[in-house]
Amino acid sequence: MRYIYLFAFLIFWTVIEKIIINKFNIKKKEWRYKHVNEIHKWLEVLLIIGILLMFFVDAYYSLVGLTVLLGFSAFMEWKFEKESKTYILNILNGSVCILFLIILKPFL
Repeated sequence: MRYIYLFAFLIFWTVIEKIIINKFNIKKKEWRYKHVNEIHKWLEVLLIIGILLMFFVDAYYSLVGLTVLLGFSAFMEWKFEKESKTYILNILNGSVCILFLIILKPFL
């Protein structure tokens, strides 16, 4: 039953993401992620290393780290590339991570 809910959640998330891309006219991301500057690049590398280390402690904390990473990326894109509007997708994905954390907490 959990897998059905997870599958429905992923479908809902994908549909919402497509709606937001169309509504805000966000251009498609390239296959390779582009950082807005060197500070963004190196802080994301440090956050990813931290997420990997947190995964060995507890997978729940790695989801918290992923939320922080998406929030940081959203802030950097909002600050330096407002016209691309890709920060809206990072905010959406971070919100989905927070929602997923709230849903998962009782099961852990």
